[in-house]
Amino acid sequence: MNENEKETNVAPETDYIDMVAELRNNSVPKEDYEQLEAKHKKLFEAYVNREKIDLPTQPKESVQELRTKLFGKDSGKLSDIEYVQGLLNLRTQLLEAGERDPALPISNNITVGQELMDDNDMIHAGLQAMIDGSDGNNGVFIARYQAGTVDPVLPTGKKRK
Repeated sequence: MNENEKETNVAPETDYIDMVAELRNNSVPKEDYEQLEAKHKKLFEAYVNREKIDLPTQPKESVQELRTKLFGKDSGKLSDIEYVQGLLNLRTQLLEAGERDPALPISNNITVGQELMDDNDMIHAGLQAMIDGSDGNNGVFIARYQAGTVDPVLPTGKKRK
């Protein structure tokens, strides 16, 4: 090929500097790519060989962090599913720490028995099942919650004339 053919193959409006800048902005460092590639290869080999692999778990939030997240000034920004999951996590961590169940009433007039504690555990498991079944979708969670709960029938009062 001669020089004239090379020049005609390149569009005149192509700005190579912009292309290189865009490639840099949309690229990842080679070390990060190799790390992810090695992780993917390990997971794929475990899948092919039907081996069980332990995935790293995220560290648990502390009780104070959960309380701040749920009841702090930014709590209004949480979706319904995030809020309920946070409440369930807070309850679980408090029980693991040996503290009392925050869902149980505190009163001298109410005796907390095993039946009430079992009811709380059943509610906790039901809410967790709703969250698990929604796959992180807030709309699906709300629909499952509304379908799984029943509004009490309130007594109607007599109309006065």
